[in-house]
Amino acid sequence: MNQNHFSGLIVLGFFLCLTSGFLIAPSYAGTGGTMTLSGDIALITYNISATGIDDKNATITWKTNGNANSTVEYGTTTDYGSTSSDAVMKSSHMIGLYSLSSHTTYHYRVRSTTIDSISATSGDATFTTLYSTGTPVATQSQGTTFSGVTATTTNGAQQVNLTHSTLTGTTSVSGNTVTVSNPGNGWSSLKYTGTVQQDAGLNISISNVQRVVMESTPVTTDLGGSVGAVSTKISVPLTQPVTGTPLQQNIIAGATSSATSAFQLAATSSSLDIKSVAYTVEFTNTDSVNANLGGDGVTLNLGIDHAWVDANGGRGAIKILRSGEDGRKEVLTTHYTTSSGSTDYFEAVSPHGLSVFGIAAVASTGGNNGGGNSGGGDTGGGGGSGDGGQAGGFFSALFGAPAAPPAAPALPPQRAPYEKNVTVTTRSLSVAGLMATRDTAGLPTLHLATRLAEQSGANISVQGNVITINQPGFALTLETRDIPHMENDVISGTISGAGVSTAPAFAQTDAGNVSVAVSTPITGIPENAVISIAIPQAINRDIVDAFRSAAESASGELTGIAYSASVDTINLTAAGPATVTMTISPEWVHAYGGISAITIARLDDDGTAELLVTNYSGTDPAENLVFVGSSPKGFSTFGLVSVKHQNIPVQTSPEPASPASSSTPAGMDNVTTGIPFVGDPLLLIMGLVVCVVAGLLGVVIYWIRFRKPAKKDSKKG
Repeated sequence: MNQNHFSGLIVLGFFLCLTSGFLIAPSYAGTGGTMTLSGDIALITYNISATGIDDKNATITWKTNGNANSTVEYGTTTDYGSTSSDAVMKSSHMIGLYSLSSHTTYHYRVRSTTIDSISATSGDATFTTLYSTGTPVATQSQGTTFSGVTATTTNGAQQVNLTHSTLTGTTSVSGNTVTVSNPGNGWSSLKYTGTVQQDAGLNISISNVQRVVMESTPVTTDLGGSVGAVSTKISVPLTQPVTGTPLQQNIIAGATSSATSAFQLAATSSSLDIKSVAYTVEFTNTDSVNANLGGDGVTLNLGIDHAWVDANGGRGAIKILRSGEDGRKEVLTTHYTTSSGSTDYFEAVSPHGLSVFGIAAVASTGGNNGGGNSGGGDTGGGGGSGDGGQAGGFFSALFGAPAAPPAAPALPPQRAPYEKNVTVTTRSLSVAGLMATRDTAGLPTLHLATRLAEQSGANISVQGNVITINQPGFALTLETRDIPHMENDVISGTISGAGVSTAPAFAQTDAGNVSVAVSTPITGIPENAVISIAIPQAINRDIVDAFRSAAESASGELTGIAYSASVDTINLTAAGPATVTMTISPEWVHAYGGISAITIARLDDDGTAELLVTNYSGTDPAENLVFVGSSPKGFSTFGLVSVKHQNIPVQTSPEPASPASSSTPAGMDNVTTGIPFVGDPLLLIMGLVVCVVAGLLGVVIYWIRFRKPAKKDSKKG
């Protein structure tokens, strides 16, 4: 009986000791949800892929079956030679590779190592970067003079003679049509329709020629990335033979800035907005062909990888556009025809002949969709979160920045090693009806079709030389050199500066409902520009350590962290300091030293952290406090923290008696109380004290309860 009670007390003391550790555990304890490997368990890398490939960048992602660091070895050979690493221990890995060479095949492999030095290295894999946009990739000359073929005109009537002994290719006759297969010069067939005569030597004459059809051999090239292998093929109907001048065909990666502007104008006239141009087909020396074009018009058959099609809205979003030398800019009626392997083929008829064509993904902005699409295939888009569509060609033309064919819709790489319940808000920067060209001096000139932009949800205001375009999810500010000109619902002017700001991104964290908004001046936004804000539910341990170091470097002591947020961008270049706006409940602020103790901290990609100059700017309608930080080094990972005796230049407004008495910036939401931050040494001491007290309590209870009765029993004996 006594022994059983003693055993029970030992178990009770152990339980109290164990429980005490959970009661005083820090707020970030136990939130990872991942496994740490030890002993003889093998580390495995899997789901390795290269995504987000453009002409200069790529992102390598993979997973491991336990927490480990991240390293990518890469180079143009299997000797690699370059590495990019992340020391954070995690099971989902993402490494960005930057400043790569365009149209280059890179070898890479991934390596991860656990804290116990268990390592795993993958096999070799490759990816190929894209060509820089506007780069001619393939060129073909298509002659119009053929061996063994002569054309004459007698009394205004055309006659074609085919000399069998010198003719290249083979002939076949069907009724009044003669077909020459594989005649050379980049053509797969010639078809002549007229009065046909054939002699014993297999020589053929076609008099009173009524029609000539020239069909080209496919021109193919590999543009890399999701655009992949592309092909172009044309069928040209003529009223009479054309000889002498060869056609020149160029396949261009993406589109030049002038072609992008022309295509967007064509799309705008059909209530469409261009998401991305995959490639351009440019024909030159076309005067003779276009002057003798038959009534049907030129038929184009363009091929592109299905991965690009699927990533940009599906087959129903694909259009072929034309920019003619005569000034015509048009969206051609486009049909999906078939697929072969991974290539989708689209066909369109150009009634006005050969010129410059682009195959692009478009989105409707309302109203008449102009040329339209028909044929089978997908009509849905490629998913993803965020507001609006991909950015159009305006910014590429505006600032001269290269426009890259878009990658599959994926989030930008997140800097912080978040492991649980991350809320990601993606803002795709696109304004319908916004175009730019360059004047004779090379200066960017703005053209904004206000009616089209407003139909897409934009709210436009002009004050002096500043144009503000408020879109769902973000606002774009354009400054012109002079007062912008307004005519026929189109605003125009010469651009001297630009900036972008996002609407707040909301998330539920351990500190309650919070929001983050950012803004920055910009030097240029190429196509597919994106700002992404990731807010995790719980604070990561590595972020805590980094912000603690930043506070100590500023002669302060970190006393609390409300939450953190990672701000990432795709195809966005800032021209100055970024601004970060973060909100938190007044209860959390008052619990951690008041407004004067609150600041915004920044964690750089290289692991260094700093405390930013932070302003308290009032409260929102829900009585949450708003703090604004200036980040000279741009976007990265930020945290709203409290610091005791901080020694940094922080500007604050007077402490409010009531949150409702302060100013109320629009667009913020409710937040609630937060979770205390407790240092590791204090936890250890408290845990030891509780364990000792629990043990002593067990000994005392045992002595009082069981040892004394035993003495009485011995006396009775």
